Amino acid sequence: GAYRMVTEKPAVLIGAGIGVTPMKVFLDSHKSNIRKALLIGKDETSVPFVEDFKKSGIDTSFHSSTKDGRLSADDLVSRVQPFIADCEFYLCGPGEWLETVGPALTKAGASGVHLDLFGPQLSLA
Repeated sequence: GAYRMVTEKPAVLIGAGIGVTPMKVFLDSHKSNIRKALLIGKDETSVPFVEDFKKSGIDTSFHSSTKDGRLSADDLVSRVQPFIADCEFYLCGPGEWLETVGPALTKAGASGVHLDLFGPQLSLA
């Protein structure tokens, strides 16, 4: 099915690598709902739409795995902790990453965590 925002609640978008692509659709269609965008990748040039998010006026941060190492699930949760109680979370990225980050957000108290698998592994299906 199509990956879409399921409520009008405030949202946090978290995209890893090419998984930022579906987040751009949310930026274009639901900008007023978005409270935070966390984009993750090797560097800013390897991730699409980073500049679009930065210019949008939305609280956007980028984590470079090349410069700063892999972002653990616990560290990711700490970065979005102020939004846990009030926001829906939309995550898109590689399967292994989603399998750790999604449950970590739920364990931290997020009530709405929506996952979308997106990456090169889909071309193998």
